[in-house]
Amino acid sequence: MIEKRKTKTVAGQILNAESFAYVGDSSDVSTWKLPLLVPGNLPLTRNLVKTAWARFADAKIPESERQSVWLIIVGACKTHGIPAQHQAPAKSELKTAAQPLDAQEVLLRETLAVASLHREKFLHAIGYSDECN
Repeated sequence: MIEKRKTKTVAGQILNAESFAYVGDSSDVSTWKLPLLVPGNLPLTRNLVKTAWARFADAKIPESERQSVWLIIVGACKTHGIPAQHQAPAKSELKTAAQPLDAQEVLLRETLAVASLHREKFLHAIGYSDECN
């Protein structure tokens, strides 16, 4: 009998546990945090890596796992040519959950992320690569 593996949908893509920087419980997809890989989709993978790097400070990850998860994210950044610092953000740099969300800021961030993804798709389509820089 074939065992059915757990999956989680992120950005319209079905991902397994290996695609995430942190997996608290492999049988509980709600513990899977910070997706880093969409097999076969380099632009979306790069976007997810950038997003994981930016959201690391807010991610609910046990303190004992934070350093190793941060190193995984930094490694993914280096693999994709994304500049990243080796030092994980300090706890004092974490944003408090009590801050109200600004709807315009959320919309702006979402729009910028989509624009960045389309930019990367376009550059890839015309044959431009980051190695040319």
